Amino acid sequence: MPTRGHRVSTVAPQPDSPHVSSGVSWTKVALTALGFALAFGSFWYWRTATDYERQGWDALKAADYDRAVERFTKLINRNPANPDGYYLRGQAFAYRRDFAPALADAEWLIERKDLGGQSLRGFIRLIQHRYRDALKDFDAVVADGQPRCADHLNRADAYLGLYQLDAADDAVRVALACDPKSADARSMLGRIAAARFDFAGAVKYYSEAIDLEPTSSTHYAYRAAAHVELKDEEAAAADLAVATRLTPRDDFPDRLRSVVFLNRGEYDRALVAADRALEIAPWNPDGYFGRAWLRHYRKEYQLSVSDYDECLRLTPDDAYAHAGRVYSLIKLRDYDGAFRSAEASRGLLPSGPDGDTALAWLLATCPDESRRDPSRAMFHAQQACRRTFERGRLALQSLAAAHAARGAFAEAVHWQQKAMAAPGWRPRDEWEFGTALLKLYQDGKPYRSP
Repeated sequence: MPTRGHRVSTVAPQPDSPHVSSGVSWTKVALTALGFALAFGSFWYWRTATDYERQGWDALKAADYDRAVERFTKLINRNPANPDGYYLRGQAFAYRRDFAPALADAEWLIERKDLGGQSLRGFIRLIQHRYRDALKDFDAVVADGQPRCADHLNRADAYLGLYQLDAADDAVRVALACDPKSADARSMLGRIAAARFDFAGAVKYYSEAIDLEPTSSTHYAYRAAAHVELKDEEAAAADLAVATRLTPRDDFPDRLRSVVFLNRGEYDRALVAADRALEIAPWNPDGYFGRAWLRHYRKEYQLSVSDYDECLRLTPDDAYAHAGRVYSLIKLRDYDGAFRSAEASRGLLPSGPDGDTALAWLLATCPDESRRDPSRAMFHAQQACRRTFERGRLALQSLAAAHAARGAFAEAVHWQQKAMAAPGWRPRDEWEFGTALLKLYQDGKPYRSP
């Protein structure tokens, strides 16, 4: 959660105690009574406003975004000129994907030359997967000359979304120079390590973040995700239990539990967890994305596409949803739609690997010979493999298919074996599919999608 430098609320100095003389001055008594009334009213007004901010902030950390919006709105009603109220309420709106009022709060701040407005607008764009636009806002905040640790971490988050991992690393290092004890900076380093498929390194960084901030459910949830990739199911379950206890209203733990059950091949239990995540946060496109992937493995391809479509309705610029949608459309034999989704993914995130991976797979395996293009498939698969450090399973598998499509079966076997040995856990069905591909290439046959 991006944080903002807290503006210290000030209270008007309390008047000194009145001097009591032997004679009674009713004018003095009246003025004294008025002074007490004004002082008490000022204190009550300030304390109530402070309570609203604290209650809203507590609700925000607890993922109770409706209550956070309600509390921060009361804070604004107490003082319509208070910029903190608009910034915090904008965050709450953004977290529940209510983008129009979130942007309205950001624009209110921007119109008043408050840099918090650009920081908030960048955060909203980050959630919308508009990483390039988000980076412009965060760069403007940093260029102001007095950036905070959180501003640099926001830039790192945008670079991570763009898959520019070295730039993300650099931004985190600058953040750590501002605040060497930042738990969020270490958590961000964990996310960058995971993007490089260094899951052991990710666990190390998340553990450091937990040591510094043991009450943050987010650090435990991210560490659980890394444990899942390392096939340490017991450690993942322990972290998920802590994350749920700390923030019961957060849907992230249930989304991860769904992945654990999926990897075990327990598809029914995975669906229960995915549905529960969406009951907690029906506004969160990540819940629909996760359930769409699960439904693909359950061979519910039309339902999978429907979940991807809902994810894209909520966040139209999600390149990852467009790429995931490709594989279910292939199963439905909607190759026109699959090609459109793959190109949309590449257009939205040209620096990411997913669009190139999906397009390479289509170009190598499409049953329509007029649409197969092994040379283009090779180009896009090599792009994807380079961006995933030759450790991304699907990118490697697409490269193997591209080699097979052009009749280079020895190379296809080599790259498919690398795909099978790639780090990370996978569902049983996917392992069996990879084994079948390897056998095909060993027999000198290319793979054709159904």
